[in-house]
Amino acid sequence: MKLTNALKSAWSKAAVFTEFGEPSSVLKFRNVKLGPVPNNKVLVKILVAPVNPSDVNQVQGVYPIKKISQKITLSDNSVIDGYIGGNEGVGQVIQVGSDVKSAINGQIKVGDYVIPMSTGSVGTWANSTIADPSSLVVFDSSITSKLSPEQIGSVKVNASTSYRMLRDIVHLDKGDYVVQNGANSSVGQILIQLAKLYGYKTINVIREGPNFESNKQLLLSLGADIVIKDSDLLDRDMMKSIKDTAASENKQIKLGVNCVCGKASVLMAKLLSNGGYFVTYGAMAKQPMAIPAALFIFKNITFKGYWVSSWYSSTHHSKWFEMWNELFDLYANNKLVEQKMEPILITPFDAADNAPLNHEADPNKVDLADDLIIQSTFAQNAKKSYFKFY
Repeated sequence: MKLTNALKSAWSKAAVFTEFGEPSSVLKFRNVKLGPVPNNKVLVKILVAPVNPSDVNQVQGVYPIKKISQKITLSDNSVIDGYIGGNEGVGQVIQVGSDVKSAINGQIKVGDYVIPMSTGSVGTWANSTIADPSSLVVFDSSITSKLSPEQIGSVKVNASTSYRMLRDIVHLDKGDYVVQNGANSSVGQILIQLAKLYGYKTINVIREGPNFESNKQLLLSLGADIVIKDSDLLDRDMMKSIKDTAASENKQIKLGVNCVCGKASVLMAKLLSNGGYFVTYGAMAKQPMAIPAALFIFKNITFKGYWVSSWYSSTHHSKWFEMWNELFDLYANNKLVEQKMEPILITPFDAADNAPLNHEADPNKVDLADDLIIQSTFAQNAKKSYFKFY
């Protein structure tokens, strides 16, 4: 499909980094010249792009899957080697090249909502991008008409990770317990709600701090059964009480879900019943786990890793939509609530001009340092930061 009003040259405002490091030091919002849209590509206006821990790790250079470096043309026509941050989000197609055939799941046209499935090549922290349609999934109006961009744009990573870990790791019977750390994260909040809907119970470990009580009340309101501080894992009496509660119900603490690692995660693993499964999908503490031999020998605990991108790559897209449609139906019927999100505020670097970023502002003078530092505070407050471009 070729548009009569096709843009001669597309531009984007994008979060760019040219070296790895802390986002506060290396990430800049730049005016990027995308150039003419190739005949085999599509131009996508990004609506929503979450900031996930893995995205931050990519900027830091510590994530195993690296961003793909690209030649980036700036507003002064200089060219730099760099990266555009972000891997998750939702956008709307605004131009389709004349030779474009289809997206992953079929026809693609102007106005369609799409999400990128490739990891590393499409940077979503930008208000527009040129994308290969073979890396995009299209959502029809039956979905987009009943959901917000925030709900659609955050389904690929966090909601799907929660869903799949409850489905794929070990068979759970109604009443069985799942214990997880990082429970106030997006994955944690979705997991609590899904577990409640499926008839499972949850033991939820969150960081001790000034926001503990408010975070605890939030998780309880979502359906959590037990919420404890990470320091409580050292309390033998409390741990025995939790185990006794499950035993008194003739139920098992069958699944452990870990995104932290380090010593606290090993203590959490000790809560598992004999034959339990412990799955790791993150390592926020950036510390290894030293697993005692007794957990293998005498309790026969199985330790596994989980990466939802691997599931996508090995599974036909029809199965993606089976999962997403179930999640979207839950959102639409108010049975599932997404993590509270707060947009990253993008303002001119020069504080003398207190106007928000606009087409007249010089985007090369915009710095996201303060905004992305706040991301860690959002996480402690059980919120997620994201780029909002609509």
